[in-house]
Amino acid sequence: MYLRTIHALSVVLLIAVPRAIASQPCAQFSPSPIPIQQLPDYFPPHTSLDATTLLDTEAMRQTLTFYPYIIDGRAFPSLSSIFTTDAVANYSAPLGVLKGLSTIAATLEQALASFPGTQHLLGPQSVRICDSKKAISVTYYRAVHFLPQNGTVGPGDIVGGDSVLYAYGQYQDTWEKRDGLWKIVYRNLVYMGPFVTGTN
Repeated sequence: MYLRTIHALSVVLLIAVPRAIASQPCAQFSPSPIPIQQLPDYFPPHTSLDATTLLDTEAMRQTLTFYPYIIDGRAFPSLSSIFTTDAVANYSAPLGVLKGLSTIAATLEQALASFPGTQHLLGPQSVRICDSKKAISVTYYRAVHFLPQNGTVGPGDIVGGDSVLYAYGQYQDTWEKRDGLWKIVYRNLVYMGPFVTGTN
Protein backbone atom coordinates (compact mmCIF):
# COMPACT_ATOMS: atom_id res chain seq x y z
CA MET A 1 0.00 0.00 0.00
CA TYR A 2 2.83 2.36 0.91
CA LEU A 3 4.61 1.75 -2.40
CA ARG A 4 1.39 2.30 -4.35
CA THR A 5 0.86 5.62 -2.57
CA ILE A 6 4.43 6.75 -3.36
CA HIS A 7 3.98 5.72 -6.99
CA ALA A 8 0.71 7.64 -7.27
CA LEU A 9 2.29 10.76 -5.75
CA SER A 10 5.23 10.48 -8.15
CA VAL A 11 2.86 10.35 -11.13
CA VAL A 12 0.99 13.39 -9.86
CA LEU A 13 4.26 15.32 -9.40
CA LEU A 14 5.52 14.36 -12.86
CA ILE A 15 2.30 15.71 -14.34
CA ALA A 16 2.04 18.76 -12.10
CA VAL A 17 5.60 20.08 -12.48
CA PRO A 18 5.52 20.55 -16.29
CA ARG A 19 2.12 22.21 -15.99
CA ALA A 20 3.44 24.59 -13.33
CA ILE A 21 6.45 25.43 -15.48
CA ALA A 22 4.39 25.97 -18.62
CA SER A 23 1.96 28.22 -16.75
CA GLN A 24 4.56 30.97 -16.20
CA PRO A 25 2.99 33.87 -18.15
CA CYS A 26 4.94 35.56 -20.92
CA ALA A 27 3.81 38.96 -19.64
CA GLN A 28 6.17 38.64 -16.66
CA PHE A 29 9.22 38.22 -18.90
CA SER A 30 9.81 41.97 -19.24
CA PRO A 31 10.55 44.77 -18.60
CA SER A 32 12.52 43.48 -15.60
CA PRO A 33 15.32 41.00 -16.36
CA ILE A 34 14.58 37.41 -15.36
CA PRO A 35 17.11 35.81 -12.96
CA ILE A 36 18.86 32.88 -14.58
CA GLN A 37 17.35 30.53 -12.01
CA GLN A 38 13.87 31.32 -13.40
CA LEU A 39 14.65 30.78 -17.09
CA PRO A 40 13.62 27.09 -17.06
CA ASP A 41 10.17 28.21 -15.87
CA TYR A 42 9.75 30.29 -19.04
CA PHE A 43 11.29 27.87 -21.52
CA PRO A 44 10.23 24.30 -20.74
CA PRO A 45 11.16 21.69 -23.37
CA HIS A 46 8.67 21.42 -26.24
CA THR A 47 6.64 18.24 -26.38
CA SER A 48 5.32 18.98 -29.87
CA LEU A 49 5.52 21.78 -32.42
CA ASP A 50 3.08 22.50 -35.21
CA ALA A 51 4.15 23.89 -38.58
CA THR A 52 3.23 27.49 -37.74
CA THR A 53 5.23 27.42 -34.50
CA LEU A 54 8.22 25.95 -36.29
CA LEU A 55 8.12 28.62 -39.00
CA ASP A 56 7.73 31.46 -36.49
CA THR A 57 10.52 30.09 -34.30
CA GLU A 58 12.88 29.79 -37.26
CA ALA A 59 12.03 33.33 -38.38
CA MET A 60 13.06 34.71 -34.98
CA ARG A 61 16.23 32.62 -34.88
CA GLN A 62 17.22 33.89 -38.33
CA THR A 63 16.62 37.45 -37.13
CA LEU A 64 18.74 36.89 -34.03
CA THR A 65 21.51 35.40 -36.18
CA PHE A 66 21.51 38.60 -38.26
CA TYR A 67 22.25 40.72 -35.16
CA PRO A 68 25.99 39.86 -34.88
CA TYR A 69 26.45 40.55 -38.59
CA ILE A 70 25.03 44.03 -38.07
CA ILE A 71 26.99 44.83 -34.92
CA ASP A 72 30.33 43.37 -36.01
CA GLY A 73 29.91 44.79 -39.53
CA ARG A 74 28.97 48.24 -38.16
CA ALA A 75 25.82 48.23 -40.32
CA PHE A 76 23.74 49.96 -37.66
CA PRO A 77 20.90 51.20 -39.94
CA SER A 78 20.09 47.50 -40.51
CA LEU A 79 19.00 47.22 -36.88
CA SER A 80 15.57 48.12 -38.25
CA SER A 81 15.40 44.45 -39.26
CA ILE A 82 15.80 43.45 -35.59
CA PHE A 83 13.91 46.04 -33.54
CA THR A 84 10.57 47.80 -33.93
CA THR A 85 10.76 51.59 -34.22
CA ASP A 86 9.36 51.95 -30.68
CA ALA A 87 11.56 49.23 -29.15
CA VAL A 88 13.14 49.59 -25.71
CA ALA A 89 16.51 48.01 -24.97
CA ASN A 90 17.99 47.76 -21.50
CA TYR A 91 21.67 47.20 -22.26
CA SER A 92 22.60 47.54 -18.58
CA ALA A 93 25.49 49.70 -17.37
CA PRO A 94 27.12 51.65 -18.85
CA LEU A 95 24.60 52.10 -21.71
CA GLY A 96 21.42 51.83 -19.64
CA VAL A 97 17.87 51.85 -21.02
CA LEU A 98 17.58 52.98 -24.64
CA LYS A 99 14.18 54.01 -25.98
CA GLY A 100 13.42 53.88 -29.69
CA LEU A 101 15.22 52.31 -32.63
CA SER A 102 17.12 55.48 -33.52
CA THR A 103 18.49 55.80 -29.97
CA ILE A 104 19.47 52.12 -29.86
CA ALA A 105 21.34 52.36 -33.17
CA ALA A 106 23.09 55.65 -32.36
CA THR A 107 24.14 54.55 -28.87
CA LEU A 108 25.54 51.20 -30.03
CA GLU A 109 27.42 52.88 -32.86
CA GLN A 110 28.97 55.40 -30.49
CA ALA A 111 29.81 52.81 -27.82
CA LEU A 112 31.54 50.47 -30.27
CA ALA A 113 33.45 53.22 -32.08
CA SER A 114 36.29 52.93 -29.56
CA PHE A 115 37.00 49.33 -30.62
CA PRO A 116 38.69 48.48 -33.94
CA GLY A 117 36.56 45.34 -34.15
CA THR A 118 34.22 42.98 -32.33
CA GLN A 119 32.95 39.43 -32.66
CA HIS A 120 29.68 38.27 -31.14
CA LEU A 121 29.17 34.53 -30.72
CA LEU A 122 25.65 33.26 -30.01
CA GLY A 123 25.19 30.19 -27.88
CA PRO A 124 22.19 28.30 -26.44
CA GLN A 125 18.89 29.77 -27.51
CA SER A 126 15.23 29.18 -26.68
CA VAL A 127 12.11 30.67 -28.25
CA ARG A 128 8.60 30.46 -26.82
CA ILE A 129 5.55 31.46 -28.82
CA CYS A 130 3.07 33.12 -26.46
CA ASP A 131 0.30 33.71 -29.01
CA SER A 132 -0.03 34.55 -32.69
CA LYS A 133 1.45 38.04 -32.17
CA LYS A 134 3.81 37.72 -29.20
CA ALA A 135 6.85 35.62 -28.27
CA ILE A 136 9.81 35.61 -25.90
CA SER A 137 13.34 34.29 -26.30
CA VAL A 138 16.64 34.00 -24.47
CA THR A 139 20.02 33.77 -26.20
CA TYR A 140 23.40 33.28 -24.57
CA TYR A 141 26.31 35.21 -26.08
CA ARG A 142 30.00 35.91 -25.76
CA ALA A 143 31.24 39.20 -27.17
CA VAL A 144 34.90 39.78 -27.97
CA HIS A 145 36.03 43.41 -28.23
CA PHE A 146 39.43 43.96 -29.80
CA LEU A 147 41.29 46.71 -27.99
CA PRO A 148 43.03 49.45 -30.01
CA GLN A 149 46.76 49.25 -30.50
CA ASN A 150 49.01 52.27 -29.94
CA GLY A 151 46.04 54.42 -28.99
CA THR A 152 44.51 54.39 -32.47
CA VAL A 153 41.28 52.89 -33.75
CA GLY A 154 40.76 51.44 -37.19
CA PRO A 155 40.15 48.12 -38.96
CA GLY A 156 43.85 47.65 -39.62
CA ASP A 157 44.61 47.81 -35.90
CA ILE A 158 43.12 44.33 -35.39
CA VAL A 159 46.04 42.74 -37.23
CA GLY A 160 48.71 41.80 -34.73
CA GLY A 161 46.62 42.93 -31.76
CA ASP A 162 46.82 40.71 -28.72
CA SER A 163 44.54 42.46 -26.23
CA VAL A 164 40.82 41.81 -26.05
CA LEU A 165 37.88 42.52 -23.77
CA TYR A 166 35.40 39.68 -23.21
CA ALA A 167 31.76 40.10 -22.20
CA TYR A 168 29.55 37.17 -21.23
CA GLY A 169 25.79 37.39 -21.01
CA GLN A 170 22.38 36.74 -22.45
CA TYR A 171 19.75 38.59 -24.45
CA GLN A 172 16.24 38.31 -23.02
CA ASP A 173 13.92 39.45 -25.81
CA THR A 174 10.20 40.10 -26.12
CA TRP A 175 8.85 39.92 -29.66
CA GLU A 176 5.81 41.13 -31.57
CA LYS A 177 4.66 40.13 -35.02
CA ARG A 178 3.82 43.26 -37.02
CA ASP A 179 3.00 43.32 -40.72
CA GLY A 180 3.95 39.66 -40.91
CA LEU A 181 7.45 40.14 -39.42
CA TRP A 182 8.73 39.19 -35.97
CA LYS A 183 10.75 41.97 -34.33
CA ILE A 184 12.02 42.73 -30.84
CA VAL A 185 9.99 45.24 -28.85
CA TYR A 186 11.89 44.87 -25.57
CA ARG A 187 15.41 43.62 -24.87
CA ASN A 188 17.18 43.01 -21.58
CA LEU A 189 20.92 42.42 -21.84
CA VAL A 190 21.93 40.47 -18.75
CA TYR A 191 25.63 40.13 -17.94
CA MET A 192 26.60 36.72 -16.55
CA GLY A 193 30.03 37.73 -15.28
CA PRO A 194 32.48 40.63 -15.15
CA PHE A 195 34.24 42.06 -18.19
CA VAL A 196 37.49 40.15 -18.66
CA THR A 197 40.60 41.48 -20.35
CA GLY A 198 42.82 38.89 -21.99
CA THR A 199 44.96 38.06 -24.96
CA ASN A 200 44.21 36.38 -28.28
